[in-house]
Formats: sequence, structure tokens, C-alpha cells
Amino acid sequence: MKRTIANKLMSYLATTMSFGVIILLSIAFVYSYFSYMDYFKDRRVTLNSIAENIIPDVTRDLSIGNIEAMKVRMEFIVLKEQERNIQIRIADQKGNTVYQSDEFDWKCNSEFSRFISKIPQCAERKLESSDGAWGSMYLTRDVHTFFSFFKESYVPLLFLILACFLSVLIFMIRYLLRTEVITPLNHVVQALKQDRPIHEDRSYEWVVLSEAIAEYKDKIINYVQRQNQMSKDLEKEKLMSEVTAQLAHDIRSPLAALDSMAATMPELDEKKRLLIRNATARIHNIANNLLDRTFTKNNNLSLHMFSSIIRNMVFEKKEQYKANTRVSIHDHVDQKTYGAFAKIEINDFKRIISNLIDNAVQAIPGTGFVRVALSQTQDNVVIEVFDNGKGIPEYLIPRIMEKGITTRKEGSGLGLYFVDQKIKEWGGHVEIDSKINQGTTIRLILKKEPAPAWFVSEIVIDDEGEYVVLDDDMTIHQMWDSRILQVVRKSIKIHHFEDEKSFEDWFTDKKMPENTTYFFDYELIGNRNSGLDIIERLNIKNKAILVTSNYEDEAIQKRCERLGVRMIPKELAGFVPIINTA
Repeated sequence: MKRTIANKLMSYLATTMSFGVIILLSIAFVYSYFSYMDYFKDRRVTLNSIAENIIPDVTRDLSIGNIEAMKVRMEFIVLKEQERNIQIRIADQKGNTVYQSDEFDWKCNSEFSRFISKIPQCAERKLESSDGAWGSMYLTRDVHTFFSFFKESYVPLLFLILACFLSVLIFMIRYLLRTEVITPLNHVVQALKQDRPIHEDRSYEWVVLSEAIAEYKDKIINYVQRQNQMSKDLEKEKLMSEVTAQLAHDIRSPLAALDSMAATMPELDEKKRLLIRNATARIHNIANNLLDRTFTKNNNLSLHMFSSIIRNMVFEKKEQYKANTRVSIHDHVDQKTYGAFAKIEINDFKRIISNLIDNAVQAIPGTGFVRVALSQTQDNVVIEVFDNGKGIPEYLIPRIMEKGITTRKEGSGLGLYFVDQKIKEWGGHVEIDSKINQGTTIRLILKKEPAPAWFVSEIVIDDEGEYVVLDDDMTIHQMWDSRILQVVRKSIKIHHFEDEKSFEDWFTDKKMPENTTYFFDYELIGNRNSGLDIIERLNIKNKAILVTSNYEDEAIQKRCERLGVRMIPKELAGFVPIINTA
């Protein structure tokens, strides 16, 4: 019996080990293949993105005949992208080389062995100026082949270690079973055949083991229950699938907004530029932070102005859902909430508002509306997202913010859980009111903070003063005319300029009174300097207000605080209170 069982056990273990090694190696190759496909696709997307980004500048330089500037630009790009080994060649329509980087070598039409370490990846773009076709631009970069990628990765080593560990484990199990199970069992059988008492044999441990099993039955049952609980806790292994689901969930909204803008707006105004900038920033931050994102406490809190965030997010969601004419989305932000500030992590907060609006739209089966309202009390900032949709069942409201709880079949149960966890981390709390077939209100309550030094709480108007507006958006000029003229009691001078040159030509010949106020845009399209550069150069820091959509840029905030220049978010210029001192 001993020999038969041992031989069979050895055969089973050897077969199991062989299959295990084969399966592990197969997994290693499959995993490496998909990783390589992601790697190859990412390099291709990066190369095409670089090509698309530099085409406008190259075309402009070639159109005006500024070849030297184009060459300098290309050298800068090659130097900047040297870690990616980006090489560029530009040729005219006859194929003559106008520019070629030092290491450029076009091998994209050649045959390559799969066993070499690297192969080229290429992109070709036609260059067209206002006069028609001009020539072509070629970009190349080196990427690993699959075999070099597989060889240099840690996957083969990892799975080799696992295979070795499995082999050692199987042989240890075989040894333990042979010495501790098969041999004692053989002694027990021999003792029974010879009608000898088992306890007199050295294998009497089996008798003790039987008694111990009976004695410790409850302990064994508890152990099994603990093992079952540990198995449930292994849902952590599903983290990667949850992260993937969260990625798809998070990038859907900004990408949809960008796609909508690209399809319907050939020329972008200030609001459109702001939308694209915000959406792109959100995508960028999601991509950078997703893999190491957990629900642990985040200490990167900073002070932010809620009225601007709410209006920008609602505008983005309107663009996303403008094809859905059944549901309207609007905000409620006014002068009373203009100066509401609190400490948050801005990317997570935008993600929260975006997801709450998405949930609200999906909760409306027919015609309805979503309202995002901002209010403040003496101590708190309150954001309410209301929809008149189907509502949440009363029995589910106390548990709706638990992980995995959702009202939708396709829902993941992560959205409201994330909202609740983040708001609590920021020192606030979440309230939910809902009634079936009447709607739902989700209320985010955060601790209010004092306004920063750059913030303009109000604009003081003097009937004797003069006002200068420098902005490339004519609607801003019209807005300032309307708002200032509403509060003055007599005719005053408001000077309007759309570009840096016209303003400086006028300013050089003028002696402006001390009570002059300057409203400057930061981003002056087509101009060499920003509005803040002009303010600093002309030394009008104490009289100037920067009216900009880039007010969230930390570098601009710090520079304004250093210079003593105040700021107004451009989209809120219509809300800042204006007071006449006369």
C-alpha cells in the first residue's frame, strides 16, 4: 500500500507541476503580449500627437517663408523629445530636404527580423499652406520589438520564480505526505492485520490525532469560518478591474465634451477655450493619478472659489448633454455666493460634481431638469445637486453611500461612496433627500474659509475716475460698459483696447489720473506678452485688476500675490459687486 500510494502521489504531483509551469509560462506570454500592445499603441499615439501639435507651427513658418525659425523650432522639439528619440525630416513638394535632424533615418518600408531589439515607428503628414500643398513632414522613433520587450521586463523572472516556488512546494508536500501520512497509515494497517494494539505501535499518533480532531472540532469550525471570511476579503484582488471601471467612468464626461466641441465649433470663443482647457486638465490628472489612487486621506488641499468651479462644470455638462433635449442643466450662482471659498482637492471635487450631474441626468426617465445650486452660511459652503427624476427608495437612502450600493443595473456602487469618503476627508459631510417620482437632492457641506489675498470682493467706482479695458473678447468690453454705466451718476471715460500694441501706443501719450482702474485680460491671443506682464512692466500694479479664466493657475496666483495685483475670474465678472463711492 505504501509503495502504490507513493508512486501514484508522485505521478500526480509531477503532472500537476508540469501543468502549473506550462500555465504560468502561458500567462507570462499573454500578459506580456497585451502589455506590449498597450506600450506600442501608447508610443504610436504619442508620435501622432507630436506630429499634429507641430503641424500648425511648421505650416505657418513655411507659408511666410521663415525657414530658419522653422529649423530652430524643429531642433528644439528634437532636443525636448530626445528621451523618446524623436527624429524629424521636412521635405518640399519635390522631395528636396528642407530640414532633417542629425539621426533621422526613414526605415519604415524595410523588412525587420522579429528578434532584433528595436524597430522604427513612423508618421508622415502632408503640409499645406494657404497656397496649396507644400510638401511632407516625416517623424520617426524607435520602439522595442515584442521579444526585446518581453526579455527586458520582469515578467519572465517573476513567473520563473513562481514556477520554482511551485516545484519546491509540491516536493515538500509530497515529502510531508509520505512521512507524516502514508508511513503512519501503513503502520496502522499493519498493526490491524497483526491484531496488535495500535497504541503500542509507533503510529499511535493517529489515535491521538483522532481524539484531538474530536476535541478541537469547534476550533476547526471557527478556523474554517475565518478562512471563508478571508476569501471574501480577497475582493481586493479585483482592484485592477475596479480601477479600469473607474477610469472608463471618469474620462467619459470630459472626452464627450471635447468631442462635442470639436464636432460643432470650428472657431472657439473664450468659453469654449476654457471648457477645452478644463476638460483636458481633468483627463491629464486622471491618467496620471489613477493607478496609485486609493480612498486614503489626501492632504493636498488648497483654497478654491466655488462659484467659478460650479459655473464651469455646469457649462461643460451642458455641452456634453446638449443633444439630450429632454433634460436641461443649469446652475444657481449669484452675488451672494460670489466669494464662497473652501479647501478641497480640485480634481477630485470636479470629478464629484461631474459624476453627480451624470447620475442626476440618468435618474430622469423623461423630461426634466438638473440644478446645481451654491449657497453659504456663516460657517459653511453648501453645494446642492437636484434632479426631478425617479428618486431613491426610502429603505435604500441610509445605505446608498456604502460601497457597492447602487440603484442602476449597470452601476458600480463606487460613485456616492467616493463622494462621501472625499467630503469627509475635507472636513465636511453629505446629506441626501429623496422622494420616489419627485426627485433627489444631494447636499455637499464644507467648512468655509477666508478669501485669498488676490480675491476682489467688490469694485469701487468713482464718478471722477477713468477706466481702461484691455481684452481680446468684445463681449467683455460690452459687459464692463454695461455694469459700470449702471452705477455711475454722470458721464465717465471708459477706454477700450483689444491688443497690446494699440494700448501701449495710447498709454505712452497719456498722463492718466491717479484714480484710473485697469481691467486686463491675462491671455491676449496673438500678443507677445500677457496682461500680467504689461501690468508689471508699466508699474500699474496697485491700479490694475486681472480678469482671467486662468485664475486657478497656482503660478499666476503666486505672481499676483507677489505683485499685489488682484484677480477676478472672467466668467464671474458679471457677479462681482460694484459700488459707487460718490
